Amino acid sequence: MCGKEFEPRTSLNRYCSYDCSYKIQKKSIKKYQKKVKTKKAVTKLSSLKKKADNIWKSVGKEGAVCEVCKRMPEHKVKYKQLHAHHIVGRKNMTLRWDLRNRIWLCAYHHTLGPISAHNSPRWFMEEFFKVNYPDDYNYLIKHETKITKVTADYVTRCILRMGDEST
Repeated sequence: MCGKEFEPRTSLNRYCSYDCSYKIQKKSIKKYQKKVKTKKAVTKLSSLKKKADNIWKSVGKEGAVCEVCKRMPEHKVKYKQLHAHHIVGRKNMTLRWDLRNRIWLCAYHHTLGPISAHNSPRWFMEEFFKVNYPDDYNYLIKHETKITKVTADYVTRCILRMGDEST
C-alpha cells in the first residue's frame, strides 16, 4: 500500500503497518457502500414499478365489463374474471402505465378463446380495436415508437397521473 518492502512474520501478515491495513479496509468499505446505494436504487425502482403495475390494473375496474362482449354480442360469453390487457405490450415503457393502453377483457377474450387478444392479436388490433376505438388506436400507434428512460421519477409521475385520471 505504502510502497515499503516488508517481510511478513507469519502467513497472516499482509501489510507493513496498521495504517496500510486501515487504508485498504477503508477502500473496500467505500466500494461496499456504493454497491448498497445502487442496490437500494434498483430496489426502489422495482418496487415503484410493481406499485405502478398494481395501480394500472386496478384503476377503473369497478363496474368495468369485457369490451369484446359489450361491443360484439355475437361473441358474448359468461365470465367471472376480468383482466386488464396491454394493447401495446408491457415492454414498451412509454405506454406501459398509460391508461389508454389498457382494455378490460374477460378471461376468454384475453387468453383462453380462439378469438382472444393473445391467441389472435391481428384480429384483435385490426378487426376489433382499430374499428371500435380509432382515436386510442391512432394514439397508441403514434406513441409506440417513442423510447423512454425509466427512472424512479418517471414511474412516480406515471403513478400520480394514473391517480389523477382515476378521480
